[in-house]
Amino acid sequence: MVMADNKKETLDIVNYLEERDCEVDLVIDPEEALNSFQEEDYDVAILDLDMPHLHLQDFQPQQRFTNSPVRTIIAVSMDRSCLLCQASECGVSSYAIKPLDKEWLYRQVAEE
Repeated sequence: MVMADNKKETLDIVNYLEERDCEVDLVIDPEEALNSFQEEDYDVAILDLDMPHLHLQDFQPQQRFTNSPVRTIIAVSMDRSCLLCQASECGVSSYAIKPLDKEWLYRQVAEE
């Protein structure tokens, strides 16, 4: 699952992953993403935390990542070191600063 609101950047990432035989669900709405995360059987979730009305702490009380086998990658537009501790506590697998390096992202997705 890829959740982001920057259409061009997101489509570039989705196309890149699909060209490498990854099955990708694109979600634009944060609430839809939270619901999909709980309802679907994803291997990896890539979440843009710079979306309006979405913050890492939205996930923390429900421990959505900690109790999940889903590898989770969060993306932010600038280095926000304070998120690293929160991300770790939430069980986030990786943290990246945008724009995302597509090859790095693919390696994260393809990792077993």
